[in-house]
Amino acid sequence: MALPGKCTQKNERIMWVDVEGFIPWLKVEGPGLTNAELREAIEVKFGHNVSASTVGNIRKRHGGEQTAATRARAIRLRDNGKLPGAPTLTPVEKMDRDMLQQQLRRVTARQTFYEVVGDRIVAATRGLAKLPPMRPPKIQIKKGLHEEDIVLVVSDVQAGLTTSVKESGGLGEFNTAILLDEIEYLKVSLVSIMKYHPNVRRLHVWFNGDIVEGEDIFGGQLREIDQNVIEQIMFVVEHFARFLYSMAGMFEEVHCTGVVGNHGRIGRKGEHSPMANFDYLCYRWMQERCAAVPAIKWRIPDTWWLINDVLGWRFLQVHGDDTGSSFGGIPLYGMIRHRYRYREMLRTASQITIPKDAPADFDFMVLGHHSTAAQLPGIISAGSWPGGTEFSLKRMQMGDMPSAPLFAVNRRYGLTWRRDVQLRPLHQR
Repeated sequence: MALPGKCTQKNERIMWVDVEGFIPWLKVEGPGLTNAELREAIEVKFGHNVSASTVGNIRKRHGGEQTAATRARAIRLRDNGKLPGAPTLTPVEKMDRDMLQQQLRRVTARQTFYEVVGDRIVAATRGLAKLPPMRPPKIQIKKGLHEEDIVLVVSDVQAGLTTSVKESGGLGEFNTAILLDEIEYLKVSLVSIMKYHPNVRRLHVWFNGDIVEGEDIFGGQLREIDQNVIEQIMFVVEHFARFLYSMAGMFEEVHCTGVVGNHGRIGRKGEHSPMANFDYLCYRWMQERCAAVPAIKWRIPDTWWLINDVLGWRFLQVHGDDTGSSFGGIPLYGMIRHRYRYREMLRTASQITIPKDAPADFDFMVLGHHSTAAQLPGIISAGSWPGGTEFSLKRMQMGDMPSAPLFAVNRRYGLTWRRDVQLRPLHQR
């Protein structure tokens, strides 16, 4: 049975349900087909040409979601230019990409990140394709509701890391395919959550370090990764830039910041400047990737810490690898001490070096690194995307649910609510 005419959002559900044999066919064939392949298969079998957005809606409503292996195959096809509509690189763009890879390989113990990489590499990325322009939505806040901003903390993604479910005895599992699922799951979760918060116009996305896993920060790391550091960077830039693009379709403004972690550093600890870090390159490259979308705004510091102002409330953003340890593996005392010492440093520095208009204090500290979702007075600690690694599971006997903090800020009351958004669905018992 061929479908009549063009589908619309209003009548799409009724039309597809009425097509004899379509839904059973979709549930069998859909998981193994990329979106492009599914569009072609629908046209051949049912005689109807559907759009890419319609294919996505069909999967959500009627089943046939892609498997992780199918999504990974779609990425490879797109990156190789074999998908319809996939961006192709010009010879100049390919040369810029190759130069990027060569420059990163040249970093040595006697050269800083800026000398070898710096603005030259970021400039090379400007020749690569950008995400298309988008007009942000206009959000009307109903009378009687107090406007809030919400903040999403993206910390300890560790793209490229693998944790074997077999070797860990089922205690943990993580790889690039799972990370891809987590990014999509987070996007869907935010869409659902925001239905209950119609008083928000602005989203702040704070990348808090360890966005990439790296490949040489400790001995034997190469056996624990499924992507080299170049592949990690390209994966992060592409998929988190697309995530931000999706958020720009939900909010009037998306404000992004990024500080560096320890996994993205170049070389072993202490060999280079703290800013000799691949996390920094990811942020600068994402900024260029999103440059055609005015709603996505970036603030990337040239140091390892940053104070963000959200509706008059100040948040110290720092990775947390310098917190130190305390009893039980969760550095509760170390976090409290960390916050106190930063406040003292800022107070002193404001009298000596910091410009007088810069904040000399903060209200909350946001950190990651410890892979534990927690909240103390004035402190927000982020969970991680792997949940548990070989190190944390075997040596520390610790592995939490993969999560990302999401909280709201009100101009009068400060932090009003917080939830740690789970990045994977729970299995039903």
